[in-house]
Amino acid sequence: MKISISLTEEGTIKYPIHTHNHWEIMYYTSGEGYLLTNGENIDFTFGTIIAVPPNTPHGSVSQNGFCNISIGADFSHLLHYNSPVAINDNAHLEGKTLANLIYKNRFGSQNLLSALTEAFAYFFIENAKPKSHTTVAVLEIAKKIQQSFHLPDTNVTDFLDQSGYSRDYIRDCFTKEMGCSPVTFLAETRIEKARKFIEIYGHSISLGSISEMCGYTDYIYFSKSFSKKTGMSPAAYLKQLDYSKVSAIL
Repeated sequence: MKISISLTEEGTIKYPIHTHNHWEIMYYTSGEGYLLTNGENIDFTFGTIIAVPPNTPHGSVSQNGFCNISIGADFSHLLHYNSPVAINDNAHLEGKTLANLIYKNRFGSQNLLSALTEAFAYFFIENAKPKSHTTVAVLEIAKKIQQSFHLPDTNVTDFLDQSGYSRDYIRDCFTKEMGCSPVTFLAETRIEKARKFIEIYGHSISLGSISEMCGYTDYIYFSKSFSKKTGMSPAAYLKQLDYSKVSAIL
């Protein structure tokens, strides 16, 4: 299977209208805007995934810039849409993980790349299926949690109450769907974000500031929570990143 993979430059304002003789699945890694098509224009934001059929004119536009990973291949045996279809990544951002793996391995084994791109297409198909009302409500709660993890006063109970279902019922649905309670999901989101922030900003801002960026007002509590989840303190995590870089050089 011939595969084409590209990464749009971060901050791109407009990508010209163009067509392909193959399917294209795009994962938007940043920004917001809309995909121009020969039919209805499609809004996108971080986590939007759009599948575009062959020979369909399309191009992305964003007022403040965007970035996306585009995977082109012959998915005609899997995808059977007549016009572009958009979905949102799931709460665990598994689509983003797959898109990043595909881009990372774009020059690697053809067999591995083919397997990853097929998995991405299957992921799209599975998530494009109609969802129950409760599943939609659960995903909306997860989205709200991910968007407000940095706020110290984030209260998942508010999101449960906004769902339109009884608090206990939608909490149980969330736990079954996501594999953990809403409170645990918030805690895990905060620690995962903290881990990423340490990797990116660990030497430019303090660990205390990073803890505040993730919604913590008490650094000691943050450190204990981080240690419980990762097996090491934030300071130790930053130190081992430095060690990894030294080891790679040696």
